Amino acid sequence: METIINLKVGESKILSFHSFATAGYLWEYSMEQNNLILVQKTPQLSVNNNLPIGASNDELFTIKGLNQGIVTIIFSQRRTWEKETPSVAKKAFKVVIFT
Repeated sequence: METIINLKVGESKILSFHSFATAGYLWEYSMEQNNLILVQKTPQLSVNNNLPIGASNDELFTIKGLNQGIVTIIFSQRRTWEKETPSVAKKAFKVVIFT
């Protein structure tokens, strides 16, 4: 099931994903049309010191509407070196960009 996100051209939104980076599982994304939005991994500015040992901070991605249209982004959580192994989690977002 897709989550729908509405963005104006020039508007940005931060998406947060539960991370297992300490076990090697990172979030990556794919999309068919890359001229409609910009997706960037957002660096963590601070570390959550309340996390238990071995836990990871959430991974953040910023999406920004560039041009009017509709695009689907699929985020997958996997170990980057295990190319043939299915992802352990997936999330799909339908992004509607308008003026």
